[in-house]
Amino acid sequence: MARSMTAFARLTKNIAGRNYVFEISSYNRKGLEISLSLPKDFMALEVPIRKEIGKFAFRGQVLLRCIPEKETMAGLNLDHCSDVQKKLSFLANKLDPSYKVSFETVVSLALEEKPVSLTSDALESEIVSSIEPLLEAWTAMKEREGALLVKQIEASLLLLKGALQKISSLTTGITEKLQAKLLEKIAALKVVGEEDRERILREVVIYAEKADVSEEITRFGAHIEEFSLLLGRKEASKGRMMDFLLQEMMREANTLSSKSSDIEVIRQALLLKQEIEKIREQGQNIE
Repeated sequence: MARSMTAFARLTKNIAGRNYVFEISSYNRKGLEISLSLPKDFMALEVPIRKEIGKFAFRGQVLLRCIPEKETMAGLNLDHCSDVQKKLSFLANKLDPSYKVSFETVVSLALEEKPVSLTSDALESEIVSSIEPLLEAWTAMKEREGALLVKQIEASLLLLKGALQKISSLTTGITEKLQAKLLEKIAALKVVGEEDRERILREVVIYAEKADVSEEITRFGAHIEEFSLLLGRKEASKGRMMDFLLQEMMREANTLSSKSSDIEVIRQALLLKQEIEKIREQGQNIE
């Protein structure tokens, strides 16, 4: 199933008596780029958090934020408040003995700086178990968005097939038609010598072969089929392969346009390019 790189998820988790809001958002990017914004108590867990995110993502710019909710008076720890007051009083005596530490200042700092009373191993286990449902919700949104992208891409693939079929019907037997047309013109030139006639015939053959687009049509059709198969595959990471196939499709469309002098063929080739660009825009969001 194709997954979009653009998604968002949010949850609140209580860790060691304090609520933390976890948010994850992601956007399209060629490689995987993970950014973390964590409270200072969680900074040592950056590596395991990155590792956990890496299990759910292959490409994209990913930002995970963890925000501690503001504590209420009911959540205050008396020992912690006393510790904060002692530190403030010590600083006040050193810097400005006239300053009196207020109750409001102590409470405000105690609420902001409440430490996490867990061992490092226990804290890591809590964080990993907390972000797992967050990553699952994030992945579910990526899959929903990816399903919508696939529908839009499939509609463009149908238009590509239709345009390619029209080009195929317009160019069927083009080599023989060109040769016959030019040979008629040569036959009308009675003053042309035998030697010149042979040279012109060789040039006719070369020109007709250059105008033949059957190989380009066959390759383009194969790319469309491969792209359709790729959309239906179960593996999550398929964006890079899509980029390659679109590049090859555009190459064939340019060749079809440059080889033909038929206005309708050129118009259909331009339609091919237009739909390829639409698919490319949608595909840039697929992981």
